[in-house]
Formats: sequence, C-alpha cells, structure tokens
Amino acid sequence: MYRRTGYAQDLGVPPEKIIIDPGHDLNKNTLHSLELTRRLAEIAALGYPVLAAVSNKDFIGETLDAPKQERVEGSLAAGVASIMNGARILRMHNVAAASRAIRMTEAILGWRDPAYLRHNMGDANEPAVPA
Repeated sequence: MYRRTGYAQDLGVPPEKIIIDPGHDLNKNTLHSLELTRRLAEIAALGYPVLAAVSNKDFIGETLDAPKQERVEGSLAAGVASIMNGARILRMHNVAAASRAIRMTEAILGWRDPAYLRHNMGDANEPAVPA
C-alpha cells in the first residue's frame, strides 16, 4: 500500500486527499478479511485515514452463519474492532445503530464526551423511585 500512496502522490494527489481502503472481502476470503481487521493498525500506521467498509460483508455472514438481514451485530462488532485498530472512516448500512456504536466507542477511547452526566453525580442524582 505504501507504494500505491507514493504513486498517487507522484501523480499529483496531495497526501491529505489520500484515504486507504484495504477492501474487506475484495478478492479475499473470510480468513483474509478477519486477519485484515485484526491487523488494521499496521495499515493505519502508514499515517493516512483508513476506511473500513465492513457492514454486511460475506466474511461476517460466513463467520456467524448469518444471511445479510441478520448481520447487524456482526457488522457493529467488526466496525468497533476496526475503529479500535485504527480505522477512522466506516461505511455501514444500519446507520442509527452504527452511529450509536461509534459514539460509544469514541467515548470509551476518550475522543468524545458523554451526551450528559447524571448517574451517580452526587447532588445531581435524581431521587430513587420507591419500589
């Protein structure tokens, strides 16, 4: 990939316009795509934003024995794993669920603040409702 980014720059593409898409499932079998996801940090180390287009891919279906309509959870897990391994752009189908998973992952990583703070916040705690 490093050769390809150099080639793009030689053709006049500015480095800030380069995004690396390693192509999950593209000419890869399931084992390749799983390894690619595990080793995404090595690609991210090149210094360019990495795109992970993992939603509903065949490697998720084969791993979970699930048809496309039942791959939401696997897609979310693959997306979160991709973020944890350096992906900064995700292409996902189930946008609302993916957005929540991404926001939660970003908060865990310290990149985003929680939407609000109430739980166990001292004087700000809401009174308990009697059972």
